[in-house]
Amino acid sequence: MSPWGKRLLVVANRLPVSAVRRGTESWSLEISTGGLVSAFLGVKEFEARWIGWAGVNVPDKAGQKALTKALAEKICIPVFLDEEIVHCRKLGAFLLFWNVCLHLLLLLQLLHFEPLPLVVAKLIDSLALS
Repeated sequence: MSPWGKRLLVVANRLPVSAVRRGTESWSLEISTGGLVSAFLGVKEFEARWIGWAGVNVPDKAGQKALTKALAEKICIPVFLDEEIVHCRKLGAFLLFWNVCLHLLLLLQLLHFEPLPLVVAKLIDSLALS
């Protein structure tokens, strides 16, 4: 936890890490680049806990359990989507809706539960415009 004791729950369409399967119960994780992830890397006032899609299809329970454990070390909670949802034609619309709703939840949490440092206020303004 940060020295100030502030926690932030970030619910996004993607987690801030990319997962690559190395074996039945082994995963490699790397920090993702771009967007919300990059913006929050510089914010040290909060302990960010992330919820979102891991970016990979994991159909087996053993793989899901192993990935969940690996992601827990990065303070991430995965949402598993099956292959049909990931590749359906309406995925773009689904992800747009998901992304807008989750950014609104993030904005509400920041506005109602935490004092906003200037850096985070500017971040929110830029997210609202994009």
